[in-house]
This record gives sequence, structure tokens and C-alpha cells, in this order.
Amino acid sequence: MPRLSSGVAPGLALAACAFARPVLEATMALHMALELPLLFAIGLTAAHAAGPRLSHSLARWDPNGLVALLAASLVGAYWMLPVALDRAVLEPALGFAKAASLVGAGLLLGASWRRVSLVLQVSFVLNAVGMLFVAGMLYHEAPEQLCSVYLAGEQALAGAAMVVWASMLLVGGFVALLRHPALRDRDDSHELNRPCHVGGVTAATLACAAARSARHAGHAHHHPEDQGYNRKCGDACGPDGDQPADAAQPQAARSRLHGHQ
Repeated sequence: MPRLSSGVAPGLALAACAFARPVLEATMALHMALELPLLFAIGLTAAHAAGPRLSHSLARWDPNGLVALLAASLVGAYWMLPVALDRAVLEPALGFAKAASLVGAGLLLGASWRRVSLVLQVSFVLNAVGMLFVAGMLYHEAPEQLCSVYLAGEQALAGAAMVVWASMLLVGGFVALLRHPALRDRDDSHELNRPCHVGGVTAATLACAAARSARHAGHAHHHPEDQGYNRKCGDACGPDGDQPADAAQPQAARSRLHGHQ
């Protein structure tokens, strides 16, 4: 039942966008900063509702998610053009193509994002941030009217809204990067590999001492593989397994010094 309701939600949102199209396209700021991102978000939501089956189907011909990244970048860049906005408002067929392409791009990206490497994910987000920022500044600073269906004063507001979107995407991408599983796993492995010091003695030294005590007590059997482990212990422990070899050297030097005195 939850899967069914989540699958119906994107369709209802798309129908609401179609019904509210005159309002969403009344101003350039609403068109670029609200309708276009909303259509793309509907595609992302639909990909989440489809579940892993869609992702597995797309992985057959797009294993690394490169096609999805390229499609999303091209679709987003095209609908930032002034001529594309004009034609989408004036021609119903282009308006339908706009909605279909943005929803499709979001669907592809949402279903393929987990297969994309971390480097490509960062590159995609930075590219999107750059496009939004540059296009927003051009719209904001352009001295002449760029779109025939919108007034010159509206494009400055639309440009400012695009810069805001670029800033939010940059901050959101940075937060997502810090929470990425690859970075968390690397930090966890670093903590596990770090030596644990207990009272000045490392955990490796304690393990070596325990192994030597067990061997002297007769509880350990001598196997060929024990020799390699004993050699490792010899590097970290002294002859008796009580302290590291590095720590025993200063004590021996002090003993020789007192002997000479």
C-alpha cells in the first residue's frame, strides 16, 4: 500500500502542474525557478517510487549512469535558453515536450544515481551549479529583453532566483558529500586501523604478550602459521612480550649508563 501511494503521488503532482500551468508560466521567475525544478523533482520522485526494479533495468544499458547524467545536463541546459522558454509558452507541443523531457531526465537520474561514482556525482553537481549561476547572472545583468513573452524586468528576478537555486544546490551537495557512505567507510576504517594505546602500551603489544603467555603455558600448539605471527609480535614486543622493542631500547641504554657510572 505505501508503494502504491508513493507511485500515485508523482502522477497527481504532474496533473496539478498541468492544471496550474497558466499560473506557473505567468511570470518568468515562476516559470524558471518553480515550474522547471518542480517537473524535474516529479521525475526524481517517480524513480524513488519505482523502486530497484527500474534501476536494474536501466543498468543493463547504462551501468555507470553516464547516459543519465548526460541527459539531465543537456535537458537542463536547453530549458535555460530564452528561445526555449518562448516556444514552450507559445507552442503547446513544445510545452508538452518540456514537461516530458524534464520528468524523464529526473526519472533517469533518480534511478541511476546510486550507480554513479562519487567523482562523477561531484562533477555533475558542480556543473549544474555553474550552469545555474552563469545563466542566472546573464539573465540578471542583461540590458535588453531576452524573452519575447516576458518583460525585461521579470528576467532580472528570474536570474536572481536561479542564483539562489545554485547556492542551495551547492550547499546541499556539500552536505550530501560529507554524508556519503564512501567517506564514512573510509573514516571508520581509519579509526579501526589506528593503534589503541592503553596505559602507554599498544593493543598489539598486549596481544603479543597474551600469545607468548599462552605458548609458555602450553595452551598453544606450534603450527607453521604461528611462526609468521610470532615474527610480527617480535616487531612490536620485546623478548618477553612485556613491552615494545622500541620501548626496551631506552631502558637498556639507561642500564648501561648506570653501569659505567
